Amino acid sequence: MLEELEEFEGPGNERAEAQPPSTQDKGKKKLLGPAVNYLMGPRFLVYVSCALSIWGDRMWHFAISVFLIELYGHNLLLTAVFGLVVAGSVLVFGAIIGDWIDRKPRNKVAHASLFIQNSSVTACCIVLMLVFSYKNEIEQIWHGWLTVFCYGVVIILADLANLASTALTITIQKDWIVVITGNNRSQLAGMNATVRRMDQVINIFAPLSVGQVMTWASNVVGCGFILGWNLVSLLVEFIFLSRVYKMVPQLAVKPQQSIENIPESERGVVNGVQSSMNYLMDLVHFIMVILAPQPQQFGLLVIISILFVIAGHTMYFFYTKKYKSKERESPNTPA
Repeated sequence: MLEELEEFEGPGNERAEAQPPSTQDKGKKKLLGPAVNYLMGPRFLVYVSCALSIWGDRMWHFAISVFLIELYGHNLLLTAVFGLVVAGSVLVFGAIIGDWIDRKPRNKVAHASLFIQNSSVTACCIVLMLVFSYKNEIEQIWHGWLTVFCYGVVIILADLANLASTALTITIQKDWIVVITGNNRSQLAGMNATVRRMDQVINIFAPLSVGQVMTWASNVVGCGFILGWNLVSLLVEFIFLSRVYKMVPQLAVKPQQSIENIPESERGVVNGVQSSMNYLMDLVHFIMVILAPQPQQFGLLVIISILFVIAGHTMYFFYTKKYKSKERESPNTPA
């Protein structure tokens, strides 16, 4: 009886399995196809890599300042010295980093920058965890000079991580994205706008996340949280960037062509010099903090900062006005 039942059910099952897919299933496949292709495409992988890198940078930049304030007795002097070293390093080595980016293959530059950045942050977090855990014991060694040595190691490692982060930013955001979009200016503008929006959003939530960890737990746990993030981020970014490099053959060659008015052979140097000039203002800002590190003097620094912002907007206004007037005076080029 059971065998007859099975024989009866068998052909029915075969008929059910043999039925062609419904229109609804075909519609789902049509909708899922482009979505899956986009999620596996180079642009999305670059977005994820940029998001992970930016999130790690913003957490680290916020946390290292707080850590240095905690270590130096709630004074901004050590934080200002750190900022001065970082800004001065990019100012001095920015063009050299850009030249290195131009001379080396893109995948090697990205992988080297990624590894140096994350390994430096990881090592710095380990040193900070040891200092926070054994601060009293360390202060008793070498009449306190071991503490000074630890401060120096932390600043040097953090500075090295920042230089590697600058190289990675120039490589991905100023070079890879240009190559991936080709000569399509609208696509380039769209990718740059997307990365910029991610940067602005992460600027808010990344410091908030690590700040909550440090508040609810401790500075040691905060260091461990950043350390774990960097290890996971290193692995994911390495895999994604390697995949993008294989998916976009143009990244493997560096032809002498002009994209976005910058020759490809000079793009790294130009962006490196630009980063150096940006950090020049940071250098001035940290020098001022060193000269006025006490909280009672913050009001003066805020006023000076506002004056600098107003001056920057004013100069940009006059530049735009001058550029527009020249554009009107120039003869119209034929389409």
